[in-house]
Amino acid sequence: MIIDEISQRKGHKNFVTVVADIDRHKLLEMIPSHKQEKIMETLMQQPLVVREQVEEVSVDMWGGFCISVVW
Repeated sequence: MIIDEISQRKGHKNFVTVVADIDRHKLLEMIPSHKQEKIMETLMQQPLVVREQVEEVSVDMWGGFCISVVW
């Protein structure tokens, strides 16, 4: 799984967070925020069986991603 943020418009600070399955080349979520609380809320909506299947997560060094994944 990879988690990263992208700006919806170049030069603007309106970010979305992208969650993807890198092995299957599949977009899983586009979260309309890059705030930690919203990311955690969205990830926790996934069924437990799905969350338990995640073995590795690739994120950049933004602290909100790291905390969201570990939690």
